[in-house]
Amino acid sequence: MAMSIQQQLVASIVALFVLSPFGCDGALLLGPVDKTYMIGADINIPCRAQSTSTTGILAYTWWYNNTINLPSWLTPCGTAFVGDKCIRGAQIPYTGYFRCTADDVSQTLLLGNQTGLIQIIRAIVFKDRPQPRTVQVGSPATFQCSVDTALGSAATIEWLYRPLSNIPTRVALTTEITQTGNDLHFTNVQDTLLGTYYCVARNAAGTVNASATLSAFGAGSPTVNLLSTPVVEKTIGNSVTFQCSVTGRPAIFIVTWYKDDTVIQHSPPHLQIEADNSLKIVTLTKGDAGMYKCSARNTLGTGSSSSVRLQVDEPTDPGNGDSGSSSGLSDSERTIVIAVCAGGGGVLLLAIVAILLLRKPIQHGSGVVRRSVRPLETPDVPPVGFTSNTTGMYPGRPSSRISKKEHRSSLEHRMSRNYSDTALMIGKGAPESDITGLTGGS
Repeated sequence: MAMSIQQQLVASIVALFVLSPFGCDGALLLGPVDKTYMIGADINIPCRAQSTSTTGILAYTWWYNNTINLPSWLTPCGTAFVGDKCIRGAQIPYTGYFRCTADDVSQTLLLGNQTGLIQIIRAIVFKDRPQPRTVQVGSPATFQCSVDTALGSAATIEWLYRPLSNIPTRVALTTEITQTGNDLHFTNVQDTLLGTYYCVARNAAGTVNASATLSAFGAGSPTVNLLSTPVVEKTIGNSVTFQCSVTGRPAIFIVTWYKDDTVIQHSPPHLQIEADNSLKIVTLTKGDAGMYKCSARNTLGTGSSSSVRLQVDEPTDPGNGDSGSSSGLSDSERTIVIAVCAGGGGVLLLAIVAILLLRKPIQHGSGVVRRSVRPLETPDVPPVGFTSNTTGMYPGRPSSRISKKEHRSSLEHRMSRNYSDTALMIGKGAPESDITGLTGGS
């Protein structure tokens, strides 16, 4: 293994000062080493020695590919180090072995010599790049890859594959994946082999890669849908679950959830990503409001759903809502009922009449209109003083003028029937003597 310039310098200094007392008269401190340079580079190749003789005159001699006749592009550097040689704008043909010797002319001593391989290369240029392939499952496929060695960019090539973990790894050769030269062959394409493959070429100039995707008919990036309405309204303390539906081939996915376009990585305790990849948020807070979406990735690409807005509201106070009267009574009717309960039976008759006069349809929260008592029925006897000559108007009774006594008796009977219905509503009866006071004298 060739030493670096710094290692050579240290070794030469040690040799100069440690070995001199034992008869050594100097040493070569620096010389050419194996090194690679990019095309167009300016290169300084050192050759430096030191003699123990204070009057010694040092002489340096160079060889290029074992010949002392140096090419014109290898010139003195024009610095204080007279032994160094320089190359300006290095080209690929300059690659070769460079040798330097150092002599103490005054003592006719060879202080040392050293040889190094200088390589001039260029950045890797691909000659054949792998091309995307879409084939039937079960059929073969091949990726080709090569570099242009004619331009001096020889390189080593290996194949990598990007799995779901998204970190390219070296392709494991099996009976289904083989390599001939630099080409990668698939003997039986299956869903598990679909994805992106990389041809990676390396040399001293660096590393480059070319990629291509192996796909199958009917396969591709997943289709992702968030099963929800565009806006979801919940109240604080409730829970919500978002379902992420993913379809496609290959059917192996990694699902990621986002809130306001930020990946949900470290979930708080009340936010859970379930085994079916759904997102569940329990005990909602105001901070959970925002835009949610999910994405899914397989080896052929990534799909994303549309966003859903979660709105988290303060809970409403049920005591402030107008749910209607559960008893079916208006405010005036409830006032009358309360007065009856407080005043006893003495005011019952007045309460009945007032309720019948004030009774109106009641609108309830459900929108149903109903009455809780029957309206006062019209008596099937004509009013006092009415005369009818039409036979059969009042069955079983001749057409004649009825007396006040008959009219009063019929009216008391009908009022009693309506009172019974109303009494059931307020839960209290009344003596019949209270009713007769409204009919007037005989």
